[in-house]
Amino acid sequence: MSTAFPLSLECLQLIIRHLADERDSCSLATLLRVNKYTRSATLPIMYEDPFTLPILSHTSSTTKTLAPIFKLMNTLLLSLPDNKLVTDLMRAAYLSDTAEEHQNQRSSTEPTSAPYYSFNTIIDFDQFSPPNLGIFCNEYFAVCGEFIDYLQWSGQASRYLAEEVAARLKHVRVYDIITRASSRELRRDFTWALCANAEHIQSIVLPISDIDRYLVIVARFKVLSSVVFVLDRDIQPDPSSKQQLTQEEEEILTLQHLDRIRHLESMILFVQEHRRLHPGVLVLGRCAKGEYTSDICPAEYQLRLYQALPPLDKPLSVDFSNWNQFVANVDYTDLSRTRFMHLHVRLAKDGHVMDGLISAGPFLHRCRALESIITGYLGDDAFQWAVDERKQFETDLAAGCTSQRPLVPLRHFVIVGLPSAGGRQMDDVGNTPELVHLVFEVTEIGWAQRTFIPPAEEFEENECGDADGGGGDHSTISTLLQRRPVWTWDWELPKLTSLILNGEFAYRFKFRMLDGTPGLADLSINLNSLSHQHKRHVSFADLLKPGFQHPAMERILARDQERRRKYDQQQLQSLFSPRNDSNIPSDPEDDPDIDVVWREFEFVQALALKNFILFGYWHMESCVLDVLFGKVVPQLENIVMSQCLRHGFADWIVSTSRNLPRLATAVLKMAVSEREVVSAGLEAVVDEIGSTQYHKLIEPPAGRTVATLYRFM
Repeated sequence: MSTAFPLSLECLQLIIRHLADERDSCSLATLLRVNKYTRSATLPIMYEDPFTLPILSHTSSTTKTLAPIFKLMNTLLLSLPDNKLVTDLMRAAYLSDTAEEHQNQRSSTEPTSAPYYSFNTIIDFDQFSPPNLGIFCNEYFAVCGEFIDYLQWSGQASRYLAEEVAARLKHVRVYDIITRASSRELRRDFTWALCANAEHIQSIVLPISDIDRYLVIVARFKVLSSVVFVLDRDIQPDPSSKQQLTQEEEEILTLQHLDRIRHLESMILFVQEHRRLHPGVLVLGRCAKGEYTSDICPAEYQLRLYQALPPLDKPLSVDFSNWNQFVANVDYTDLSRTRFMHLHVRLAKDGHVMDGLISAGPFLHRCRALESIITGYLGDDAFQWAVDERKQFETDLAAGCTSQRPLVPLRHFVIVGLPSAGGRQMDDVGNTPELVHLVFEVTEIGWAQRTFIPPAEEFEENECGDADGGGGDHSTISTLLQRRPVWTWDWELPKLTSLILNGEFAYRFKFRMLDGTPGLADLSINLNSLSHQHKRHVSFADLLKPGFQHPAMERILARDQERRRKYDQQQLQSLFSPRNDSNIPSDPEDDPDIDVVWREFEFVQALALKNFILFGYWHMESCVLDVLFGKVVPQLENIVMSQCLRHGFADWIVSTSRNLPRLATAVLKMAVSEREVVSAGLEAVVDEIGSTQYHKLIEPPAGRTVATLYRFM
């Protein structure tokens, strides 16, 4: 402990580390001026990753806002141990114009200068800076005419124009070609200069065009744990412009392609050599696209790179940053501590990525701490382990003994990507009882959030006929071979609170699934499809509690089917009538059994459901709508539906107001005339800015404590 300062070095470093994490540059600057003790403790932390300092987070390129950047670069360059590391290009950009003046600057600062470069452990110039701003940006050159003049008289500009064939063929401005090329060269030179501290570098972004220099000093990177190789030169011209190439340009591009292959081989060699010299140190690596290039690393070299790296070491999370490395070493990765497996949505929609993962074989059963998954379709057997473990768990409980293997604590599951979902995966996921949030969705297309759903002929027809796809000869569907998978929806997920379904998942949804999800609070089902042909008829049978029997059931369900048949006939006739009204409500009020259904039938219940979204062609009679709201989901607070089909707009208003006493907002995404609004007993609600987006009942039902706001879009 310093005699002049009351805190130990360890405590002081903890405080400084917190200030650095909070990006509190003012407090850090103050500590530098307290005394030598606090200064010596602050400098190493402040300069270990100087390119994230708040002084660099500017969104403009004026001389004033760029001054801190120039000062930082100047400070780092002047602290370098070898004057030869500073190239003429770097001097022209950040120091004096001549080497003699640069030496004079060094002499004048050496007595008070600290070895700032030696504190640097992370070299990544772009992590702090938005596009086109920061250390190597076009805006910088726009306010530094002397630098552009230097490029001209030194011959650098002519060299850049000759070498950047791909950029010229893409009609990039001459000014941009020169500044981008000089930016690339400055990055290369600056990265190499800061590697004077190679023994302490932990993370680095290496320009692949300069990889040969780093192969020579690979042994010095003793603590390097993460490396990113950047394809920093664009060598891919537009295919349409290749016919315009001169022989000289073709030769230049050929040489650049050969150099690229050689550099990629050197990249693999760098990783392999580093692992040989420093086993267990380098754990992360990837090859990325540069800022101004359209090139990507060939799949062959991507795979070789990740295979050259060690398997992930008991990762807590497998995500976009390390997914490829995981896929390349699936069999050798210890997943016992993995809590999150989040495949980036773009990759989840990539069939090639998912095929490669499926071919690696089942692996989720090794994730014993798994809490959250975001992925694409992983194959039929991806969750068979969950089924087997659930059966064994229940067998052990029935036998009165403690299970040897606790169930995986999976709480969040999202599957996205493939346009056609398949297999037993949905049912198998139902065997993970800790689930809280579950999303099954396929790729949404367009602003309308519509998805591809296979034709109705590919689906099985169930006993109640509720899988009516709205097209084709339905009399022949039952004779077709069953070509689609069957999901039972017989889930037991007591902790599930959120469920989102779209596409084929929504089309197959069965309300009886709600019987096994007593805690469900948010439910979203989007049936919208690209073909507009998929519809669902919801009847009493769909809402019945599993296993319920009643003497009048067969008769009531038969009448329900007869009313549906008449409704379909009305729909067909309306197509050929002058008035095409697809919203012809049926009137089941004359059915004497409706009262029996309401009083004596038992329905599934989702008493915890608060938010309900139902999009697509859902056909329900008004009496079925009453049962849905009054018996199945009576505690709703918010509901969104896309349209009224087989019941009228007024029926929808009456049913929501009569059966949902806690309903706060009700949104119907369909056009409603002012006459219909008035007939339903609604009046506009004027907000503070004079808008009338919402309506309310003029005479709400007696006993309601919540005033429902209705909105129509």
